[in-house]
Amino acid sequence: MASQSYFAEDFVRGIFSIAVEKPLLYEHQGESHKSQVKERALSQKLSLLVWNIHKGEMVKVNKKPLPFSLSAYDLIALQEDAWPWSLKNLKYPGLRYFVPTFQLEGQKTGTSLYSKYRPHKVEVFHTQYAEPFIITPKSFLIAHFKEFDLLNVHSLNFVSFEEWHHELKRVFKKISKDRPTMLLGDFNTWDEERTKTLKGLAKERGLQEIVFKKDLRSQVLGRPVDFVFARGFILRDANVFNFPDYSDHNPMEVVLQLKENKGSN
Repeated sequence: MASQSYFAEDFVRGIFSIAVEKPLLYEHQGESHKSQVKERALSQKLSLLVWNIHKGEMVKVNKKPLPFSLSAYDLIALQEDAWPWSLKNLKYPGLRYFVPTFQLEGQKTGTSLYSKYRPHKVEVFHTQYAEPFIITPKSFLIAHFKEFDLLNVHSLNFVSFEEWHHELKRVFKKISKDRPTMLLGDFNTWDEERTKTLKGLAKERGLQEIVFKKDLRSQVLGRPVDFVFARGFILRDANVFNFPDYSDHNPMEVVLQLKENKGSN
């Protein structure tokens, strides 16, 4: 890895009062979830929302409630989630898992997973490289459920291809060889090389890209940066909501159904 000036890092962060967080897992349980058993039987279909919420900044400014109910989803994977703001303003009855990357003005920003099912294990990671100037990492989270794994990724943006690729390979090394898997998030694939690399690695692992009926995903330099890939699932529905007043990314809604095991009747 490239050498870094820790004096410069501290100086730049000090100007903006940015504090880099350790890759720790925060867990929160909704009030209506406390009386439920620790592990629920998975339903046949899983409703999933994937969204870079832009730290909730546009929601705060517009002061308008979200145009959909988060409680309708079994799983919600957010990038640029903001704690404690989201705990107070985004109502959800289930569990929340959060890995912060940095803190600014009392708000921690990072990657999160909201779930109506308790995973057996949750792993959290920071990128080894950092975004330039503000010198902050990105993060990814892996939730291991009874019957599948979910990886929620926020990739580095303003770095070289080599640094971006290095971090993406770290993510793919965590993907099991045969378990049903969801890989999703904001991959910052704003050029052809990054897009081809992501899709190529996904194909090598047997992960299928989810194609949306009407592709309204947010684009950077004419290319989508948000993706959902899946293996071991049947796609039942896939939509993108056009909600530009709430974030600089449009939320993606996907409904998946686990394929039956080969040994099942």
